[in-house]
Formats: sequence, structure tokens, C-alpha cells
Amino acid sequence: MKWHRVIAKNLKLLFRSPETAFMIFLGPIAIILIVSAAFSSSTGNAAIRLGIYAQDYTPLVDDIHESMKEKGFRVSVFGSEADCTERVRTGEIHSCVLFDPDFRVKQNGTNHVT
Repeated sequence: MKWHRVIAKNLKLLFRSPETAFMIFLGPIAIILIVSAAFSSSTGNAAIRLGIYAQDYTPLVDDIHESMKEKGFRVSVFGSEADCTERVRTGEIHSCVLFDPDFRVKQNGTNHVT
């Protein structure tokens, strides 16, 4: 039964000061809120910057471009593959989508997007 007295004595010492009691209960809650705010992103896809390059801007490529913009991505169109990949290297965009010159919907076919 001595351990009950030790625990009771420690709790009395702990709650003697209101600041200590405040830090014991609200300190961990504040840390949890700060960490969760750091890892949550309310911007969704808006923080992702994409670049698009295609030799021929067909209606299919334009539809994909518009679809990406509607989903909240920030999309930039580039005039050359080298310019698009250079912007990835410098960090201005996160990814560069390169479409094949003959990119189209085919029956039982595959397309190549880099």
C-alpha cells in the first residue's frame, strides 16, 4: 500500500502549481495539433506543379491538359522537351509529362507517356 501513498504524494506535488497541470494536459495536445497541421495539406493537388510537352497538341492532349487543371494541378505548357526537363532539374516544376507525337486512342493499342 506504500505505492498508493507515493503516487498520491506525486500527484499532489504535480498539481500544486496550475502551470504544471496546464502543461501536463495541454502540452501534448498542442504538440499533436502542430504536427498534424504540418503534415496535412488542405491545398490538395494545387501544390503539385506539372509541365506538359507534346510535338502535336491534339484534342486528346488538350483534354488531358484540361483534366489535370480541373483536378487542381498547376499545369504549364512548354515549347520543347529540353525546356520542360530543365525546369524539373531547377525545381520550378515537379514533373514533366511528355507525349508521343502519335499519341491517340487506339483499339488494342498502347500509348507512351514519359
